[in-house]
Amino acid sequence: MKKTLLMLMLLFVASGMMALEIVEAKFGIDTRWADVTEAFKKMKVNDDFYFGYTDGIRMAGKDPAPGIAKYLIVKYKDNDGSIRERALQEKTLTGIAADIPAPMEKFTFGRAFWGDQNKFVEVTGKVREIISGGKEVTLNNDSLGCSDPCPGKQKFLMMFYSIAMEQLCESFKENSKFKASMIDGSYDPVPLAKEIKSPFKGMELDAAVWQWSIPMAGTCNPENNLPSTAFLYIPPQTKKLRGVIVGQYNMLERPIMEHPKFREYLQKLDYGCIWIAPSPFKGKPYNGQFDFRNPEQAAAMDRMFKDLAEVSGYKELADIPFVGIGHSAMADFGYQMAAWKPERAIAGISFDGAAPGVTYNFEYGKDPILNDDALTRLEGIPLLFRSGGVGGGANLRAIVARKFHPELAITVIMDPGSSHFDINDNIIDYMGKYLQKADKVRGIGSMPLKNVDVKNGWYVDYWRYNDQPQVKAAPVAGFQPKKGQYGDEANWVIDEEHAAFHEAHEALYRGKKVQLLAYIQEGKIVPDRKDHFQIHPKFIPEKDGLSFKIKAGFLDVVTEGRAPGWVGRKAGEKIEHGGDPQNIHIYPDCGPVVRIDDETMAVRFDRFGFTSSRRSGGFSMIAVHAGDDVYRRGVLQSEISVPVFNKQGIRQYIDFPEIKDVKEGTGSVKLNAVCNTGMPVEYLVVHGPAYLKDNELIFTPVPPNSRYPVEVEVTAWQYGTWNEPKLSSAKPVTRKFNIVK
Repeated sequence: MKKTLLMLMLLFVASGMMALEIVEAKFGIDTRWADVTEAFKKMKVNDDFYFGYTDGIRMAGKDPAPGIAKYLIVKYKDNDGSIRERALQEKTLTGIAADIPAPMEKFTFGRAFWGDQNKFVEVTGKVREIISGGKEVTLNNDSLGCSDPCPGKQKFLMMFYSIAMEQLCESFKENSKFKASMIDGSYDPVPLAKEIKSPFKGMELDAAVWQWSIPMAGTCNPENNLPSTAFLYIPPQTKKLRGVIVGQYNMLERPIMEHPKFREYLQKLDYGCIWIAPSPFKGKPYNGQFDFRNPEQAAAMDRMFKDLAEVSGYKELADIPFVGIGHSAMADFGYQMAAWKPERAIAGISFDGAAPGVTYNFEYGKDPILNDDALTRLEGIPLLFRSGGVGGGANLRAIVARKFHPELAITVIMDPGSSHFDINDNIIDYMGKYLQKADKVRGIGSMPLKNVDVKNGWYVDYWRYNDQPQVKAAPVAGFQPKKGQYGDEANWVIDEEHAAFHEAHEALYRGKKVQLLAYIQEGKIVPDRKDHFQIHPKFIPEKDGLSFKIKAGFLDVVTEGRAPGWVGRKAGEKIEHGGDPQNIHIYPDCGPVVRIDDETMAVRFDRFGFTSSRRSGGFSMIAVHAGDDVYRRGVLQSEISVPVFNKQGIRQYIDFPEIKDVKEGTGSVKLNAVCNTGMPVEYLVVHGPAYLKDNELIFTPVPPNSRYPVEVEVTAWQYGTWNEPKLSSAKPVTRKFNIVK
């Protein structure tokens, strides 16, 4: 009897009657997920195969992460009893099948099914023959050697295979062309490749180098559940660092630290800079809030300085003086850093944020981190609060903070002709001069740093938009402030020289008219959505899959939204502007985009990488008119999001040979990656003293006290194209090598 039961069980297994079992299915990204297990089970075709169109929002009944590309993660029990997991992109025809090979580096074919909806036949054997033969076929019932599984309906060939350590599911429509090179990675250039050149030909890329990067030990950032990365730049002539600027990744922190003029000031001061991306800190209402009282957060920050000191060879980094800088939702970071280690804080910079401890409604005492005790710790530290000056009046919130803490050495600088999303040469020059002042007054060179006595400073009047200051700048004791709604309108500065360049900056464009800008795409003005970024052009790629057309112009009529507040007119009213739209230029603002010419931008992924963070595929641009004798400088921001990877089309793979170590003093190294479709391979420098030009890695001077060997990390990528013939993104390939003495 037992022998009979055993034989029956063996026959049951051998006949393939064990069923693939769905354990869990969830839809979303990062930490935002919706359970769709029961909905996915309805995609069942047979015991071995689940197939369908992954409309996750319909399956979930809601959108767990609006505006962001999401995935369907399916955990299942295979026929051999193993638990497996696959990530399926949303809004694609895809599926799960039993007995698929585990992820392999080399191409390994699994199974193939032909049909539609719940009517499929298995054609694994015939597809295996087609792949082995290497010839191109037209996909139909005859070429696949089967009867029609669903007459009168469009059919699909669903193939499951493994390559480059990924399990993949590929769909091909009936009557489409198919050959092995479309999935197996063999070199077979597509005709399009003969037409396409890199849109970045002749350009210097990643020219603002970051020589080192480390994973931040003890962190798991809320954007992609991975350790945050800390990037380090040291000026090439600096023998010993005197200080560092530290910023996270909201938007403008990195563009500020990479600005050529800002880096000139860093060299003068012998300051480095550290960029943390993404922020490792969770918080409310926004992530990126460094709670210095939290032992884990404080320890992670302390460890970062020590680890960067070790990897770079600049040992002074372990306990170096610093300047924290933050923008917008992370604008309090500069204050939070200063409150963490007041004795090391040279200054704190809040770029278009807020006064410490004061809400946007001028309320004091409601900040969970920058509470009254924290502001006491900030007393005696120079603090700079930059506020955009497109229109309206001065930002007076610092008056409220100083009511409770008169020893706060806070300066509010308005930035005329600039916005929340904008940096410009003038404000960079101002911040550079400010840092020189803060460096001197804090007495860099001995620890703890000296406290600033606000009584020894000066006061200036607050910005009056088009009006002159109503009170003359003077030392604190002799200043006669204007009385305002929130108290004495006395804006503190470090000294007389600071007062002079402060007032000169705020006098820019005084008395000039405001003009409104627009983005133009396909001959039409892109509408204002009246949200945070306002303007959202479409990504309409050219043949190369990366570049897209966009230009800027003037508005003749005031639009609804923020514009009436900027110009003091009602929506719908006419507005004057300059007659030179050719002098409006669009520039990258933040994220993976570069400027090609006045009418062309291009997606270009950079050292932030290809993670699931929303920032990987999201970028912003800024349209700028420099102003003239009549009109103020004008700016307008915009935002576009693109998928980090194209998931449809011919599979692309990159062959990127290893790079040998090079001797110090080597000028450059040629990069020789090849894509199987013949499309041009692009590169990015993750870290190292090097930049890119035309498939060549060009080395920059290694800072003199660097620890050798100095590692260089470079990644090869090919984005593919949405246009016909569709090409999927190649999996990026990274190579590391060393500069040795």
